[in-house]
Amino acid sequence: MFTGQMKYVAHGAGYAGFRMRTAGTVDFSNATYEEMRTFADAMLAQGSVSEGAFDFLKEPEGEEQRYNYLEEVKNLKTQQRDSGDMEGYRKVQEAYEAMRSLTCKSVYLESESGQIAVSYRQGEQTSGVLGLGAVGNVPFFARYAEHSTAERPIVEVCLKTSEGEQRYYVDVNAIDKGRATEMELFALLSHCEKQGMAVGNPNLYQEGRAEGIFDACNLIEFLYTNQDWNAKLSECTDQRISETLLDLLASFQNADNP
Repeated sequence: MFTGQMKYVAHGAGYAGFRMRTAGTVDFSNATYEEMRTFADAMLAQGSVSEGAFDFLKEPEGEEQRYNYLEEVKNLKTQQRDSGDMEGYRKVQEAYEAMRSLTCKSVYLESESGQIAVSYRQGEQTSGVLGLGAVGNVPFFARYAEHSTAERPIVEVCLKTSEGEQRYYVDVNAIDKGRATEMELFALLSHCEKQGMAVGNPNLYQEGRAEGIFDACNLIEFLYTNQDWNAKLSECTDQRISETLLDLLASFQNADNP
């Protein structure tokens, strides 16, 4: 779920003129490729977006074909967020905000440094948290890291300690299940649940804690103690959860990480 926010940005008179011309001529819900390409080039030239923000634009077969690009970029943004492609998400987010800025009503404020344009910026109501847990009195959560991609998902595990926030990054495709920490398994399971691979098991890590599979008593054990999880799960008395976890671990085995 998303919510609109307002962002204050200082612009010169040239920007206001460009906005007035473009807003009246480009309907992002029914635009041609050429209209979108012209708009994208203008946004890039004035520094409103970074390189690659509009790479999602595909040239149609017909020159005058029109598409709902606003809906397309909105759906693409959601797909990238859900797949863990945060690099792509950030770029498409810039494009979406640039498009929405021109479809929202203009508001200009005067300041000592000149005119300030109040433009649209999309905010998140959801936190992006994939999973939650705690060891002792230290809570932690998982989310996709900013450099995560769909092909190489990177999970960021954040711990809230008395000394402040600690962050660790886990490449889930590179986890060695025969020698991995409990933190790495927490990251892996959080990713699996987000991708719908743990059907009927909404919180496998917490279930594993309840069954004594994940039994780290302190941060040192959680962060640094390596275990052979295939062997440990094979010894688990709860066959349902052990088989579920073993199947998930097996699905991530590959030639580079047997």
